[in-house]
Amino acid sequence: MKGLIERLDYIQNLSVSIVRLNSIFSALDYPLEYEHVIDFANVDPHLGRLEDFQQLVKEIHNRGMRVVLDMNPTVTSDQHTWAAHWLLHLPGPYHNFYFNATVKEVN
Repeated sequence: MKGLIERLDYIQNLSVSIVRLNSIFSALDYPLEYEHVIDFANVDPHLGRLEDFQQLVKEIHNRGMRVVLDMNPTVTSDQHTWAAHWLLHLPGPYHNFYFNATVKEVN
C-alpha cells in the first residue's frame, strides 16, 4: 500500500479518476490464492495493515480520485468464519451461505 501511496501523484498526472484495487483481504496463500478470503475485515499482511489501506484511501480522495475495491464474497476459504460455521453444521446466519453439491457422472 505504501508503494502505491508514493506513486499517487504520478497516477493522478495520468488523469486517472478511479483507482481499482484487486482483493486486499486476508487470504490463505496470497497472492496465489487471493480470492480464498479468510477475513473480509482485514488486509492481507503481504500488502500492509488496515491503517495503511485507510491512509491510501485518504490520499486517493485528497487528490480528487475515487477507490473501487474488488470484493467477491462468493469465494471464501474454508477457514473463513462463514465457511467454518457451515462445515461444523452450526446454526446461525451463515447456514445458508453454502451448499454441498454432489457431482454425478453423466453417461
